[in-house]
Amino acid sequence: MTELLRTLGVARIVVGHTSMAHVGSYFDGRVIAIDSSIKRGESGELLFLENGQASRGLLDGTRAALLPGSSEEEDD
Repeated sequence: MTELLRTLGVARIVVGHTSMAHVGSYFDGRVIAIDSSIKRGESGELLFLENGQASRGLLDGTRAALLPGSSEEEDD
């Protein structure tokens, strides 16, 4: 992961496509998965990046810290 980020000249990568239970952080925050099943109408979260800090926007309008991601949380 370190070499890929260095090659791209970025600090982190944001990815989507695979539905997850929540917006999650992987590889020590270097990869953020943002597809939180909103397309199915099951849930939904947003990613906020402000002043170098990442947080999740929840359906009720509040913000929360990113949660660590896990392959076990993937929706089928």
